[in-house]
Amino acid sequence: MVSPDLRPPPPPPTLPEPRTKGVTIEVPVPPEIRVASDPDEVVVKHAPANPPQLPPAGPPHVIKFMQGGPGSGFPVTDDFYPSAARRLEEQGAATVRVCVDPNGRLTAPPMNVVSSGYPRLDEGALQLARAGSGHYRPSTEDGRPVNSCYAFRVRFELNN
Repeated sequence: MVSPDLRPPPPPPTLPEPRTKGVTIEVPVPPEIRVASDPDEVVVKHAPANPPQLPPAGPPHVIKFMQGGPGSGFPVTDDFYPSAARRLEEQGAATVRVCVDPNGRLTAPPMNVVSSGYPRLDEGALQLARAGSGHYRPSTEDGRPVNSCYAFRVRFELNN
């Protein structure tokens, strides 16, 4: 008796013959490719000289942008003139940068971008800019208010 470990493996199953005899399959060849008589050679014709044209594009849309700034109800500069600066007769103009939303409210703390030359006046300009939140005229694009950042000058002058 032969042990099961020494038996030869069973033969693989036989597959049925494919039924392709007498069947013709045709594959259309695109007109820009011509198959040469040599099976290893393929000839590609150049693309037509006049490719299809896209309709002409209209003129590009130009966005109409209007810069914002302090609006109606904006605080008065004299209310933010530091009293110590008045006594010392400090005068000057500080440029403050603000970022506002479409409702004219600050979206970030204002910052000095150009100093007046006096720290007290620079701080007064920042206080004015913070107090103006909600009273800024927003910038517009195509007539619609948008978020934007811009700078404006705050001038501190003594009236003699």
